[in-house]
Amino acid sequence: MPRFAIDFSSYLKASLIRRGIGIAFRYPDADFSAIGSPLFFLGDVIHKTRLEVHEEGTIAAAATAATMPTASRRPHRIEIRTLVFDRPFAVLLRDTITGAIIFVGVVYDP
Repeated sequence: MPRFAIDFSSYLKASLIRRGIGIAFRYPDADFSAIGSPLFFLGDVIHKTRLEVHEEGTIAAAATAATMPTASRRPHRIEIRTLVFDRPFAVLLRDTITGAIIFVGVVYDP
């Protein structure tokens, strides 16, 4: 059997809308308040797969991701700042609406 690898990716928004969940892609109709905010709605859903077959065996992987933009109830001014990271630092991402910590990490060698 020859060695081979197959990759596949697809944007699923149109397919999911055809299957009846179009409301999840419309603001303010979508209701994702249980996972963070009534301002959330789906932007797109992306699916990727990979299959590798070789002498040692088979490897298969799949991942699906959803983009969730937020609607804004009021326009806000964007302030541009320049930061220089020249020493170790910690990173903490927090949802400003719920206060939930989404990501924590440390960069030791920027």
